[in-house]
Amino acid sequence: MADDTDTAAFVQSLKNDNTVRKTASDMRLFNKWLRCNNEMRLAEEIPVTELDKCLARFFMTVKKDDESNYEPQSVRSMQSSISRYLTEKCAINIMVDKEFHHSRDVMSAKLKQLKSIGMGAKTGKADPFTAEEVNLLYEKELLGAGNPQSLVRTVWMNNTLHFGLRSREKHTTLRWGDIQMKATTDGQQYLEHTERITKTRNGANLDTRAFQAKLFADIGNPRCPIQTYKQFLRRRPEDMVADDCPFYLGFSRPLDDNNNDIPSDDDAELLSASQEAELSFVLKDISNFGSNSKPVSATTTTGINEMPE
Repeated sequence: MADDTDTAAFVQSLKNDNTVRKTASDMRLFNKWLRCNNEMRLAEEIPVTELDKCLARFFMTVKKDDESNYEPQSVRSMQSSISRYLTEKCAINIMVDKEFHHSRDVMSAKLKQLKSIGMGAKTGKADPFTAEEVNLLYEKELLGAGNPQSLVRTVWMNNTLHFGLRSREKHTTLRWGDIQMKATTDGQQYLEHTERITKTRNGANLDTRAFQAKLFADIGNPRCPIQTYKQFLRRRPEDMVADDCPFYLGFSRPLDDNNNDIPSDDDAELLSASQEAELSFVLKDISNFGSNSKPVSATTTTGINEMPE
């Protein structure tokens, strides 16, 4: 019989470390609850009918050590952790298997109860820039399509605000094919972002987005994101529009005999197929532009590892 050690190691290597720790922590909590309720068997040893009842009571009664309630998302994540553990141990999925419909109903009721007492209210994550700051950045031509730097910054800001690409990793791994321009049946143009597989969104769980984010044209607005994207496309080299090409490119900087920048107001290609150093320069500029969620001098540089989260 073939040894599955290497395949098991392969699967383990791709697991997110935080997810592994979270699963272990939640299972310790569940096992402790089982023992406190005179159930000494491991969760995977309990018949499904009994296990469904145990889970239902656990979801209904679980509290912190100080007897305060967990946040709704914390209770929901416990369900996900237990499901991951049982799926790996004995091919049980408490999230979908019909044998566990009762514990799922109790979970839904528990979440409603917690929300009814004011728990789980989310405060929205602040946008990197206020409307006033955005207007100021356009006025100072730090945003817009007037030069390569401002064009790339504007595209970056649109991707950050509208597609939720807030981490450095999501921007550095972004590929041209991840964002595509499409149109509705009535001709309205929009951009659609398809999220790439990452350790946190790996395509192997139910927590991935069930939809693809869309950004529609703002017709008549000079800051229309579709027009900005078209400018970005028009100024890319022809060999850098394949789906797997890096999304962000370096700046093409024509120089005179004295190595000074030559101003250019035409529609010539302003973006270049970036070598690693060029891409690093672009990301440093963007990092500085977005650092601390406030507009700052474009002449200061920060390291690539300081890209805003």
